[in-house]
Amino acid sequence: MPFIWDVSAIVDDYFLFNQSPEKTGHDLQQSINKKNFLEYYKDCERKLRLNDSIVRLEEEVEIAGNEFVGDHLRDKVEKRKLNGLLIDVDTRPLKIQVKSKSYDIQSPQNTAAVDSPVIEESNIKILSKRVDICMQTNTSFSSPELLKEYLVLQKDHRKNINLSKVDNSIDFFNRFMEFDEEGLLDSIAEMKYDSPFNGFFKFSLIDFAVNMKRITPMPVMDERTIFVETVSQMFKYFGNLTGLLSFKWCEKKDKKSATAIFFIQQQKPDSYTLLDGIGISENNNTNVVIESSGLNTSTNINHTLEDSVKNIKSGTDILKGIMCKYPNASRKTMEKVHVYSVHIIQTSMTLMRYSLKNSKSWKAVECGSAILPLVFKERKLLIQVYDVFALLYVDLQEQRRVFQTLEDEQLGLLEFDEEDMICSCST
Repeated sequence: MPFIWDVSAIVDDYFLFNQSPEKTGHDLQQSINKKNFLEYYKDCERKLRLNDSIVRLEEEVEIAGNEFVGDHLRDKVEKRKLNGLLIDVDTRPLKIQVKSKSYDIQSPQNTAAVDSPVIEESNIKILSKRVDICMQTNTSFSSPELLKEYLVLQKDHRKNINLSKVDNSIDFFNRFMEFDEEGLLDSIAEMKYDSPFNGFFKFSLIDFAVNMKRITPMPVMDERTIFVETVSQMFKYFGNLTGLLSFKWCEKKDKKSATAIFFIQQQKPDSYTLLDGIGISENNNTNVVIESSGLNTSTNINHTLEDSVKNIKSGTDILKGIMCKYPNASRKTMEKVHVYSVHIIQTSMTLMRYSLKNSKSWKAVECGSAILPLVFKERKLLIQVYDVFALLYVDLQEQRRVFQTLEDEQLGLLEFDEEDMICSCST
């Protein structure tokens, strides 16, 4: 049996020692050996050139990519630095393929409360050109200043700091927690209060106790029942008993903002935004909008995505309408104006705040969220609900002073640098 040469070994030796096959102990005198060697050698050489080309191309792409996105990446890293803490930016799930099935292993680093407002990243990228956004489900596109503001708001809400600042309301809540279920309604009715906020507290607790008397559970796959029986009642008591807001309910258009935007664009919009609730202040400005995405057996994702964007549009449209109402006031004062949206997703209630950031962009920041309890054993959850209302209560009182300043500036009663005038900033 003739000896068969290991052609791959011959070629490997050739590349390794950079010597002809004869000098490395290989005889290529036979034509078959020489032919096999040359064919294999050419194949290896082609692969080597191809690999070299790929390496060079990858290096060029990396260099070009670094030059092109370097500033963007550095900016994102800076946005994630706070108090010297660098958060790992790679929180994407790991994809594992087993035969025909794929499995995603989630990172433990990033979390978000279920049933929070959420905007798809593709839309966040577009919105971030005009709105500085920071919400629990996405903080990646916010400025460092807004991220810091968001973290302070979340910390205060987590510790119920807002509620602790208002009229002994923590003590009021603790007294409520001592009541048993059987005598709950009568016990709340006997509670005394000495401030507008605690008046709202008492009567909304009465409504909570009345809802406990339902002979059937709160229906699911139903957008309106939980909104009418729970959400609208709380905001009605809040607005009327504090004297800060009056509400219009169910599929209402914010006509004041729509009118202002019509005069800016000088054409009718293709469609109108209808809202579940609109809260109007004593100076006839819209301060709060409410959207409910319904109570379902599972979260209606499409409805939630749509309402999350709708709230940002509504909040910024309202701010635009206020700017048109006070065009001769100062931008510095306008930046202190706050508009709020309340988003109900399942039994979760989230408060977002909108304001003017500068002459070219808005701000939108999540202030806090809470679960609306539907049964007696969940009543402890109400403390976070009332902390959200406490934040709104304190800020709406401050907004009275802000709007008074806007009006005085508009009427020429307060002087300021005319270069800071709203109408000069919008031209």
